[in-house]
Amino acid sequence: MNDTILPAHFAPRVPIVGTLKIGDVVGSKAVKLGHMRLCTASATGDNRYDDHPDMKEFNSGKNTSIEIELVSDDPRVNLDIVYNMGGNGFIVCRGNGTTAERRLMSDGKISSEAAFQKLPDGKCGEACPYYQSGKCKLASTLYFRIPGKTAIGSVWQFRTKAWNTAQDLLGAMQSLKDITGGVLARMPLTVFMTEQKRRPVQDSKRVTSHFWTLGLAFNGDEEQLIQAVSRARRLARDMRELAMPSIEERLKSQPSELLEDLDEAEERAFCAEFCPEENQPASKMGDEPPQQFDNPEWTDEDIASAKAMLPELGERLMELGVSELDTKSILADPDSTIGLPYLSFNTWTNRFLGYRDRKISKYSKASQ
Repeated sequence: MNDTILPAHFAPRVPIVGTLKIGDVVGSKAVKLGHMRLCTASATGDNRYDDHPDMKEFNSGKNTSIEIELVSDDPRVNLDIVYNMGGNGFIVCRGNGTTAERRLMSDGKISSEAAFQKLPDGKCGEACPYYQSGKCKLASTLYFRIPGKTAIGSVWQFRTKAWNTAQDLLGAMQSLKDITGGVLARMPLTVFMTEQKRRPVQDSKRVTSHFWTLGLAFNGDEEQLIQAVSRARRLARDMRELAMPSIEERLKSQPSELLEDLDEAEERAFCAEFCPEENQPASKMGDEPPQQFDNPEWTDEDIASAKAMLPELGERLMELGVSELDTKSILADPDSTIGLPYLSFNTWTNRFLGYRDRKISKYSKASQ
């Protein structure tokens, strides 16, 4: 028997079989999608994730919802939340709100080239100046199963640094748990995308900002809910009798900050999507971060990318039977409604993708 004494922090990890994404990295820009993608667990070297080979049909449908099952009755096991800060394409600080590790040089400066060093307790959380400046943010990972597409003992994941999504998911789980008498695991639930709007003041005027969040709900009536709760309780009892390894217990015991175990390609992909404003040389980490709604001028590349999106929409609409005259009218509409000069390219892209999907959905239904 192998009697090697393992380190105290060593723990088996739950295998991740795939990643749910509602965003992407195009070139060097993070963009939000108007639909879901089910991707491989690991990123490629170009800051992207490939479509999962078992989910081609789902991905081709550009779905905005998916049926899932949670793995625990505890919302905080299903949704792991940590603090982290990106810099120069890497995570340079991570913590749990009390303790933290930071990449520090011998002179005390933060550098993506340095090794992680543990900070004294109490140096992480809301009192940290990096959190107060907006450079450090909450990062959440939702763990779940896709019925029929998840091997027993493994899970899918969804990562986000969106405050609203974390609040919505935790709130939904807590509400469902209260309604079901404590049952969340093995319930048939729906994760869905929802578009939200904010109207911050910028340059003395209000600017509407559109963004997507994930929601969670039980899609059925009261009778169906009673049946689902009964089934979930029976499955939980039967699994205990089988003495099957518990995903829940393994998620509880493994290190919370899984980003420390990412290879370089996946860490860079995470930072490219979720920390684009922080992908700067570590020597600039002391600079004031950009404001949330700063909108830099478009580059020539941005303008070319935006123009390339319009013909694709036109071709799709004409395939659905929309006349050439009506198509031209629709293509002119984004210019006046979402092509506003004070929007950043990313914000314009998010709005256009949502606009495109709504138009296609409208005419697809009309042609059926």
